[in-house]
Amino acid sequence: MIIEYNVAHDGRLGYRRMTMYINRYNHMNYSEKYIHRLMKYLKIKSRIRKKKINRKRSNNYTKENILNRNFKSNKLYFVY
Repeated sequence: MIIEYNVAHDGRLGYRRMTMYINRYNHMNYSEKYIHRLMKYLKIKSRIRKKKINRKRSNNYTKENILNRNFKSNKLYFVY
């Protein structure tokens, strides 16, 4: 069962998701530890997907001081 699910999902299932699929679709009640031990014995590891980072880069990181705020203070720990 573990090998079948591993091939069907291209090796992307870890032991937690593997346990969920086995228990749900085969009406079994295996623990995560048991599935993890079997996966170690069969030398099956999950293939971790690369995280997709969506960043919009711009050349100008500092913006204009539109509000004209003065953030300098004369005294220590003095805000207003």
